[in-house]
Amino acid sequence: PYIDEAALADLLGRTKRNLALTNALELLIDMGGHPDAEDPLIALFTRKIKGSEVTASVEEVHRLSARCLGVMRSEKALPVLINSLEHPEWVVISEAARVGLGLYGPEHVSTVVKTYRKLLASGADASEDGIIFRSLLAIGVMGGSEARRVLLEALTEESRPDAVALRHHAAIGLASLKDRSTVEVLVKRLEKEPDHYVQKYIARALQSVTGVDLPPDPIRWMGWPELARVSLDQVSAGVVAADQAADPSQSQAATTPSQQGLMHRQAAAPPAAQGDQR
Repeated sequence: PYIDEAALADLLGRTKRNLALTNALELLIDMGGHPDAEDPLIALFTRKIKGSEVTASVEEVHRLSARCLGVMRSEKALPVLINSLEHPEWVVISEAARVGLGLYGPEHVSTVVKTYRKLLASGADASEDGIIFRSLLAIGVMGGSEARRVLLEALTEESRPDAVALRHHAAIGLASLKDRSTVEVLVKRLEKEPDHYVQKYIARALQSVTGVDLPPDPIRWMGWPELARVSLDQVSAGVVAADQAADPSQSQAATTPSQQGLMHRQAAAPPAAQGDQR
């Protein structure tokens, strides 16, 4: 839709948070952003607010500003949002930055990963530094192969003093990632994980990835990694097709053990009642 650029700049530059400003930000999000809005949006998001000025409408403006910058995938705002993952006074800013970063997508995940790794190497404590663990949450939403690699590394971390906090947030990130190739690692980690709280979040990640509602009991999940590779949507189709293309001798009758088990269960299932066949 058409939007008057002068009116937009004037509206986004207002210091008073009002309904018109909120509506303008929502319109920008629906539009996918606007090139002339980048600087005003960054100014809105980073404007310092006194404690007495914090209201629900002010918080909403910060949330919408971060979302709009994320929808625009603003290169200029990317370091601003990353640095805002830890705010000394206002958690709303940190959470708004996390949501905004998630909208950038996998092509920008390396920038977030770079900051994350730099902080880890510096010896920063993930339990005290919000940038570290909120990065893991944002990375999970951004997605992609690099996100998967970083999250799985954090999920198996055991040597650092803040390892439990890292594993906890990595599990949440993997739940957002919903990558079915992580199922086997998640189950193995669930079996090995000593922290009951982290176990619960690993199980939630498994539930998110597989759509199966099982408790955080590794024994209950042990059969799922192999089954997931052959029975879950396009992942199974791609793996089976690739295997058969590489080795023609792997016919439909000579499939993987889990496929054979699945086919056997389907063949053994009783036929549907006559009244059910429509």
